[in-house]
Amino acid sequence: AKLAKGSSYRLYRIRGNHHEHLFALATLKGGVVIFDERGQVQRTLNKATGLVDNTVTSLYQDQRNHLWVTSNAGLAYVEQGSAASYYSNAHGIDGNVLTSIRHQGDLYVGSFQQLLVQEPFHFSFETPLQKFVPVTYGLGNIWEFVDYDGELLASGSMGLFRIRNHSATLIANSPINGYCLSP
Repeated sequence: AKLAKGSSYRLYRIRGNHHEHLFALATLKGGVVIFDERGQVQRTLNKATGLVDNTVTSLYQDQRNHLWVTSNAGLAYVEQGSAASYYSNAHGIDGNVLTSIRHQGDLYVGSFQQLLVQEPFHFSFETPLQKFVPVTYGLGNIWEFVDYDGELLASGSMGLFRIRNHSATLIANSPINGYCLSP
């Protein structure tokens, strides 16, 4: 029922970066949804993720596996498997990002305002973006992360924190701010 809200239009079989078989569903209201043979959503392309228009009328995949997307707003070029990702306020990140780390499969972000972790992503047309949520409120600026013997540590304006199970615990408080951590 959630897929119907996007007014599915055309289904295309496309190649992934590692030549795996993927499907791209062009929709008239929700952009493009790319999913694997098990039905697991791999990527969404819509206005919220940078596509110019959510009405997609056609797709073409070139020899480099990149997609050409036609819409009411014209033609868009989408690089498949680009290593770059862009996260912003729309994803739940507020303020300037100072540091980030991937630790035990989770992506953590430290900003001037808080410490965030990326939630697991379950696509729907209502929530087409991956979201970041605060680990613990009130930690202040987070300047740097380090993985020390499998433990994730974060330094910030309020001290040194240990991060476990998406929760932060103060392990050292200092009257002077520390910026750098080193394993």
